[in-house]
Amino acid sequence: AAREKAMAASWLRGFASSARLFSSHASTSINRAVLCVKTSFNNTIVTLTHEDGKVIGWASGGSCGFKKAKRKTSLAATSALDAMVQKAKDLNFASLLVRMSGPAKVHRELLTRCAASGVRIEAIQNVTPRPHNGCRKPKARRV
Repeated sequence: AAREKAMAASWLRGFASSARLFSSHASTSINRAVLCVKTSFNNTIVTLTHEDGKVIGWASGGSCGFKKAKRKTSLAATSALDAMVQKAKDLNFASLLVRMSGPAKVHRELLTRCAASGVRIEAIQNVTPRPHNGCRKPKARRV
């Protein structure tokens, strides 16, 4: 067990510290991965998963070294995306399925950056949750 831990530690040393990688899922060979991008007004979280949802790794604006108000900038979002696209390249994924959710102020820039990275994008989905009819209105006030 100690030898396996040492091998895993030496294998993980080759990856950038800005992204988290779960080695138990990284050893399997898959042709297609899912790149989930969750944007908010304060941060951007990029997750690389298997098709069935098992997380391979993740990166965010905060984990890439940006603090406080700088986490919400497009530079922080693109650096988190670059870190996870590089992981996908290192793990030899043939193609990526991109799922984006949240406010779309940096979606276009992230998509152009992802397309320019050289990884084949199979599909792009916007999975932002939308209310069907909204919340129930409050009861009318009696005066």
